[in-house]
Amino acid sequence: MGLVVTQKFIPGDLVNRLNEIPGGLDEFKQFKLLKKPFKTFHLITLSIVTLLIIFASVWFGLYLPRDYRSHSGVGEGTHRIASGDYDVFIDLLLVTKWEFWSTPSTR
Repeated sequence: MGLVVTQKFIPGDLVNRLNEIPGGLDEFKQFKLLKKPFKTFHLITLSIVTLLIIFASVWFGLYLPRDYRSHSGVGEGTHRIASGDYDVFIDLLLVTKWEFWSTPSTR
């Protein structure tokens, strides 16, 4: 610790703030050391979430149409109506898996 002689009085709060500067510099150096691990952690987390979203969207895109392809009568009826045959009957009481599980059973 040294002694500084000045011609003007330096208030105590200013001296305290000046003494805090080296501590702030040390904190800055510690944060600088931790910057790369934090950045790596966040990039890994972002990558995992992105891959999860991509996987879920591909899975839904491939799985859900399977349920509707099983009702080929609807597609066939649509093509017949489009070609001009209006005497087509499409059974509207077909129940898909999703409708069956989401509605209460009345049996």
